[in-house]
Amino acid sequence: MSISIIITPTGVTRSGSTTAIETEHSGQQLPLALQSFAPKLIQMTTTDNHSERIESQMGEKHPNPSILIHKWWTARESMWTAQPKKTQSIRKWLKSILPHGKIKAQELRQSLQLSNNADVPSKNWIDKVLNTEVTCQLFQGYTHNALTPRRIRERGFICWRHASSEGIRGRDMAPFVEADDYPLDVHLHVLKWAWHNDPPKALRCLQLFAENFLAEVHQVEVQQIVHHPSLSPKQIQKVLGCGLGRQPAHTVQRALYRAQKLSLGGQPIEIVHTPTLAPKKDSAFFLPRQRTVTDLFSKWHQGIQVDQEGRYSLTPERHALRIAKNITYATVYDAFAGCGGNTIAFAQQELITTVISNEWDQTRASMCRHNAKIYGGTEQIRFHSHDALEHFPKAPFVFLDPPWSWGHQRIIECWRLFQEHYAHGMLKVPVDFPVPIGCKVKLFSTEKHFPSFLVLIW
Repeated sequence: MSISIIITPTGVTRSGSTTAIETEHSGQQLPLALQSFAPKLIQMTTTDNHSERIESQMGEKHPNPSILIHKWWTARESMWTAQPKKTQSIRKWLKSILPHGKIKAQELRQSLQLSNNADVPSKNWIDKVLNTEVTCQLFQGYTHNALTPRRIRERGFICWRHASSEGIRGRDMAPFVEADDYPLDVHLHVLKWAWHNDPPKALRCLQLFAENFLAEVHQVEVQQIVHHPSLSPKQIQKVLGCGLGRQPAHTVQRALYRAQKLSLGGQPIEIVHTPTLAPKKDSAFFLPRQRTVTDLFSKWHQGIQVDQEGRYSLTPERHALRIAKNITYATVYDAFAGCGGNTIAFAQQELITTVISNEWDQTRASMCRHNAKIYGGTEQIRFHSHDALEHFPKAPFVFLDPPWSWGHQRIIECWRLFQEHYAHGMLKVPVDFPVPIGCKVKLFSTEKHFPSFLVLIW
């Protein structure tokens, strides 16, 4: 029953006995909406009970599997069949959900201690959450059932021999998603998987269950969150992970710790709450975040070029597009273009007909031109390579992303200089940049709400 696999740039060749090949791919009869996640058949030959199947190559390992998992979730939204609702303890729900394995509070505590987790709850608290009764409804439909990071490729799933039309929603996604982004039934699968594979994640799941289902959870009243008046209160609350009103104690303690460590717009954050609480360490929120190459450019694998400084300073593509969509002028001057992230985003907007792209460094200027060609639309880009502090092309709007290594004072001087020459524009700065009172500003964060940079608008 063994199958040999040969991978080439153009396809994947699987060869073996006809029975083995047919058995392996018996689950590949998928609805049309899901077929893009499975390799396409290029050629199939059979001779004397030996078959050779050539499938499309689905690219390299996906740098951020959760992106593809979310598309997989969306594609199946209308295909689920609801199972009867049941009310039982979280512990019983977990026993009925794969993967198999006993649920013991003490084992989770020991795993958390070994992982040096700063927040290890008592055994009684864990048991209390597990014994809480919840009403839930499982859903049945198409699942992969054996997804691993190795199988998740850039353009789909490289192997479909584990496809099933009778899977339970959430099972194939559990290793890749956070529970608070999905419904209760998926939350249960995430908790079960994390219990045996990722103890800190399992603890986060339990805390969410406690927050939603335990009436006795200690609550704190948050009366006010004081911050820089130019920043949106909603954005600040997302960063802190805490809103106004009655909040679980652990949520407020985590927010207090984040507030201590952050200086957004050069101003401290103050949380007014009762009763008094001490901050609780939330180290995971401040871990270094390595942006993936496809965060920077979705077409990275088509030959995008960046240098080390460019990779550090680039505006990620989704943020660059968000910035560009808020510009209503036909001509935009990108004064510090770097490797072209913002220039390319500007050129993709219908309202923007001319982009003046300037980069003083010749190497990065060449990279900017090269990268723009990959995305197309270069006919509306005018490339320059002059000293941005000496030459000021005529334009109704300017975008500034000067080197952050200049420091705050020099960036402020640069900002004032451009305000003398341009009536309208934007300045991209670090999150701790001292924002003047009354200045319009937008905060840009990661998908997990960690603050990345500010954009000042005039």
